Amino acid sequence: MNIRYPDFKKQETELYDKIRELSEEFDRLNKAGRDTTDAFQRLGAILEEFLLFRRQESKKKKRCQSE
Repeated sequence: MNIRYPDFKKQETELYDKIRELSEEFDRLNKAGRDTTDAFQRLGAILEEFLLFRRQESKKKKRCQSE
């Protein structure tokens, strides 16, 4: 088993939780007819962070497989 796996899963779970939290906040604000700009920007930022995280892990995995 990859030694980094527990750290990867922990960070992945934290990102999923933050995405879920911001999505729910956005939905609540939207349903209430309130300004969603801030929530939308924060959600976009965390989604970008998640995408970069997955790309980095993918590159690490490919490097390990080729060694």
